[in-house]
Amino acid sequence: MKRKWVVIIVCLLVILACAPTANAVSTAIAQTQAAIPKATNTSLPTSAPQPTNTTKPEATATAVSIIPADARASSYIGGNESPNLPDGEPGILSVIVVGKYDGNILPVVVRNNTAENVIRIHVSTTARSADGSMLAAGGDQGFKPNYVKPGEIALGYIYFDFDTTLPDDAKYEFEVTADNPETASFENIRDLDVIEQNQVENRIVGMLKNSQNVVVNGPIEVAVYCFTEEGALLGYHSDFTSKDTAKPDETIPFQVELYNDGCPIFLVSAYGFE
Repeated sequence: MKRKWVVIIVCLLVILACAPTANAVSTAIAQTQAAIPKATNTSLPTSAPQPTNTTKPEATATAVSIIPADARASSYIGGNESPNLPDGEPGILSVIVVGKYDGNILPVVVRNNTAENVIRIHVSTTARSADGSMLAAGGDQGFKPNYVKPGEIALGYIYFDFDTTLPDDAKYEFEVTADNPETASFENIRDLDVIEQNQVENRIVGMLKNSQNVVVNGPIEVAVYCFTEEGALLGYHSDFTSKDTAKPDETIPFQVELYNDGCPIFLVSAYGFE
């Protein structure tokens, strides 16, 4: 019996020796928790980055420098000499000289300062009083020559309704347009070269030549514009040729009466039709 109790006591002592103390258990738990990775709070971006619109520099149009030509640079304009005319606005078609309104027409000169050849120049005009009030509206009746190269001029007039009264201090606004000869759907106007011109008493006489490769038919109108040496536009005169057909290289004589109007410098131009 004693031996049995001895064995039991020895077993209890072994179990107690192997059991961990409370401190040991607490230490083990703490070490285990420390070994577990903790989740970290990573800040998320409040909004996704947005692409920025980079402004591209706009293409700058290269200005084409057009040298204003002499008034008689075109073979379609003749005269005794060239008046001193303004250069005009760069890069566009513009009215450079305005004559005196005679109760019916207002003579003007247009210069082509574009880099393109043009045909059928058209000018729409508004007349205003000195205080800006609109008085009348008018339009051209065709410009001569019809074919105008860069830097060259064209001669024409603005027509207002018959007996439209405008004050001497009226202001004029012009809108100038033209067609491109390369893209025009139709064209039958044919300019004539001015190969001779002379002022005899109160008339301008001369000779035209058809340098086109087609027959030019009438009516063939010859227009004469009178200027001062300084370039002021004094007036406009016109007449039709007695011969109204010209084959290629054929010439046509002309005469335009001035009716005692002063004309120290004159320019002349004419055209017919195909």
